[in-house]
Amino acid sequence: MNKHPSAKALIIDDNQADLEYLQLILEMHNIAADCINNPHDALNIFDPQKHDIVLIDIQMPEMNGYDFTLKIKDRTEAAGIPIIFISALDQKEHIQKAFSVGAQDYIQKPIVPSEIIARVKARLKQSKDFKQLKKNQTGSNQHVSRKQGKQSSDKFDVALLNENLSRLNLLKKKALPFDQRNKIILAIEKNLKDNTSTFLKRSKKYKLTPSEQQILLLLISGLSSKEIAVSLSVSVHTIKTHRKNIRKKLGVTNQQVNIVDYFLEG
Repeated sequence: MNKHPSAKALIIDDNQADLEYLQLILEMHNIAADCINNPHDALNIFDPQKHDIVLIDIQMPEMNGYDFTLKIKDRTEAAGIPIIFISALDQKEHIQKAFSVGAQDYIQKPIVPSEIIARVKARLKQSKDFKQLKKNQTGSNQHVSRKQGKQSSDKFDVALLNENLSRLNLLKKKALPFDQRNKIILAIEKNLKDNTSTFLKRSKKYKLTPSEQQILLLLISGLSSKEIAVSLSVSVHTIKTHRKNIRKKLGVTNQQVNIVDYFLEG
């Protein structure tokens, strides 16, 4: 690569041809890569301070991709590193397990360069946005004591939103109508780019809980109560209850007033 890499990936695959092909694809798009054919060795090489994303196969000798993911997800400092499974396995249970252990995406082989680079760039952007969210969160709470910070109900729960994004990725594999499925997914990812500092400030002002903040963020995305319920795997009644509580905290008694508009107007 002729210029400084925009990011660095860790690629783990026991198939040497696939390993080298993935490395070539990434490097052609200015993304450096460490390539390892053994998950055990990869555990020692993986560095959350150096690696921005992990691409990993599932079926490998000694340790599979699921176990590797679980092990690195146990490391607090690795919590925000996106993981993409790239595998020939295409059964529903394999895909579901990938997301359940903490993957952010799942790509089926054979390898298609355009798909690989599009997914990698999307997850890198998502990771960058999360880091900014966390930075904003830290800044907004820097004058709050440690005890108060733990008990504070106005803390924006980045981990909860990250978990939700994993669920939304899983929706891609379910038999939802195309327009509904993609509306849910794209809306969440879009909002990672929104003015999070303003959102945090106003959430604190109205003393919204993390769950209320999450649902309000989805409402701002333009999702309906039904769509939010689908994305979070809860009942519509639960979402309506949260909306009622949000309306009460905002002090909006007139049912004709849109709580999203009211919140955004500050």
